[in-house]
Amino acid sequence: MNKHFIFFIVLLVSFISCNKEDKIIERYDNGSIKAIHYYKKHNLDSSHLYYPSQRLKQVVHFNVKDTLGYTISYKEDGTKQTEGYIVNNYLDYRVGKWHLYGRKTDSIVEYINVNEQPYVNQVWVLDRKTKDTIYDKGNFFNIFNQDTVFVGEVLKFRFYLFQPYFSYNSDMLVVIPKNDNELNIDFSNIFEIQKDTFHSLKNDGIPHLEIPKEVPQNHNSNFGIIYENIGEKRVRGYISEYVKDKENTTKRMERILFFDKKIYVKDTVD
Repeated sequence: MNKHFIFFIVLLVSFISCNKEDKIIERYDNGSIKAIHYYKKHNLDSSHLYYPSQRLKQVVHFNVKDTLGYTISYKEDGTKQTEGYIVNNYLDYRVGKWHLYGRKTDSIVEYINVNEQPYVNQVWVLDRKTKDTIYDKGNFFNIFNQDTVFVGEVLKFRFYLFQPYFSYNSDMLVVIPKNDNELNIDFSNIFEIQKDTFHSLKNDGIPHLEIPKEVPQNHNSNFGIIYENIGEKRVRGYISEYVKDKENTTKRMERILFFDKKIYVKDTVD
């Protein structure tokens, strides 16, 4: 009996010790809980952050997807404020499409890695009740193209800046590298390598009598690419929306939206 009792005590102590290692509690100066960090096998698994009122402020789940974590933040009244993916251990490094919750509208904000920094790319504003996109708000584009083409076939692209950042009277152009293999994964050298530029239908110097009048030619750019080798290809670059300075036409304000498309090129059919 004594041996069994001692063995039980040892197990109990071990269990308690493991539990102590399973979480670390941070406290405010007044002793209330500031954060609780939970561990699994000595690795940080999740963190719960609290307001001084002890209401939940933020939950962070680490290693959810490869090197990414997922976080949800709350207002002090308990309603959701934001949620989305982050780079592990960097709460401010947002990636992917984030959801931001407001009173009348919600937003989806696309964050991409540019020069090793989170960059606000496209933004969609949604009706809070219906979740439908509000098309006169935000800043986003559409790209129309085939996903698969044959070697030697013209792959046609149509870029449409659907919701501009500055105004519906601004201009746009599309820039892609001459050789995509030279472009860094985070676009950090996009302004240093050789590039091709495609102006809007308004400024490409070609009459477009076939285009209906209701199509905004200043926010559309069309071009084609021909591939000579089979396999998966990437078409990366950026859309530049710009507004010229009225007093100094050599200067302009510019908003850049990056894109990354994957295409598959098949061999021709004999």
